[in-house]
Amino acid sequence: MGLPTKAKTWNWTSNQVSTFVSLLATSKDILYGYKVAIAGMSGATVKGSSVGATSSMDAVDRWSSAAALGARVANRTTNACTWIVFTLSGFGGADVLFAMTGNSNSSCFIAVSPSGSFTVGNTQCPTAPDEIPHSNNVDGSLLHSTTASANRIWSIGVTSDGTGIYMLVARSGVENFYCGIQMITETVEAPSSFSPPIVVFSNVAGAAMTSGSSGITNFLSNGSTYKAASYADGGSGDAVLTVLFGTEAYGGSNSAATRLTFAPELQGGGNLLPEISAWSETGLVRGKLGWMTDLWFAYVSGATGDTYPNDTSRQFLQWNVLALPWDGSVVVLT
Repeated sequence: MGLPTKAKTWNWTSNQVSTFVSLLATSKDILYGYKVAIAGMSGATVKGSSVGATSSMDAVDRWSSAAALGARVANRTTNACTWIVFTLSGFGGADVLFAMTGNSNSSCFIAVSPSGSFTVGNTQCPTAPDEIPHSNNVDGSLLHSTTASANRIWSIGVTSDGTGIYMLVARSGVENFYCGIQMITETVEAPSSFSPPIVVFSNVAGAAMTSGSSGITNFLSNGSTYKAASYADGGSGDAVLTVLFGTEAYGGSNSAATRLTFAPELQGGGNLLPEISAWSETGLVRGKLGWMTDLWFAYVSGATGDTYPNDTSRQFLQWNVLALPWDGSVVVLT
């Protein structure tokens, strides 16, 4: 039996300081930094872009600098706005959209089209029939605090195989933002309507992250609340995914699993729970959809910025109730 080989690595652009000038300048700085990291991601190509005046799905990157980005607009479908779309081969050809829209200069809109269907006919923000938004606000939600002072610290991690993205923002020692985009692996159910199996998850508008169904949100959106869903339930409506921890089973009121309402403590030693899995709770297709690799619940007495193990290797980072792979650097939150 041969030795195991490394399947992928997480490449982090970590602890980046956005020196505060204004809320809008901070948003531009962070989004441009995210754009640079994703542009360097394996299998990522620019599908199109806009800086508020000229736009097209012409494979041109118009985001030449943070300063080049245009103004934030409130409504992404009626106002000319700044946006960029990447096609990600590691996500099965899905598109990811970043747009400067929302009700505040601290806002942005991030969404994924699993089928790679973002289109635009003018300078308005692209849309797709299957888009999965990072926010329950169809025009965007907070990327960072609305308090007009203090630097923001942002980080972004992307995988070497192009199948995962984590984005973080903090201000004055407090987490402001978390968003992840990931391929589900080891999928038990794999209907064509859930292909490629992509989830988007975030703490919306700065809300506290908990491990219940209303905390780590937007695994897939349902039609009554969000824009669209990409996992069909066989005819009775769109499926809603939740975070569950328990036995693997099919059927039953909660897929034979227990919904978490807090991040548990295991023997008081800071152990991580098994990797988080995504489940469907829709009546016709209850069951486990798969694991979200490299994402765990951390222990309850930890805090954002803690690293594990408790040595200088700093292999994992705690971000609220979540634990993520980290690059070994000293975490900066202020």
